[in-house]
Amino acid sequence: MQSKFINAVQEFVPFLRTKNRPSPQQVLRLRPIRNPSVKWERSEETGLVVLVLENHPFRSWDKMIGKIFQIPTQRRIEMSDELSSLVWELCDGTHSVASIAGRIATEYKLTLRQAEVSVLAFLNTLQGKRLVGVPPDQTSEVKQGGSNEPPSNVKGHKGLHATRKQRSASRVARERGH
Repeated sequence: MQSKFINAVQEFVPFLRTKNRPSPQQVLRLRPIRNPSVKWERSEETGLVVLVLENHPFRSWDKMIGKIFQIPTQRRIEMSDELSSLVWELCDGTHSVASIAGRIATEYKLTLRQAEVSVLAFLNTLQGKRLVGVPPDQTSEVKQGGSNEPPSNVKGHKGLHATRKQRSASRVARERGH
């Protein structure tokens, strides 16, 4: 009875879930990659990275409304500084988070801990916006409390490229314990 209660509390209070958290060493070994559907370029004026995000209306009337009201088909986002531009460029799947932080520390004269915190915060922001992610082969390396296999009732892509419906179904399946 008590273990069911503790498990229920840990499920709803994120900081108590210690089993599902990767260790800091595991996080620093991950090699983040950019979302391949996001185009990017360096601005000639500022030298900063500019992300080009395509708007894909999925219904025909969305396209029609977009043409009538002249809604742009792409959105351009310029990185705020050189540090973020450098982190974006290094997210190519070959550099680990630790190596990115090391390079940031040497170039900007920061301590390694300061660089790690900055890089992890920025990568967390990018990951929340689905601009970077971790390849599936690396997620299986990070030992988590449960099985590394995806739920059997969810089909299609996982992680960065999953649709909202697939991620929602995956979350529901995890909550139900399937």
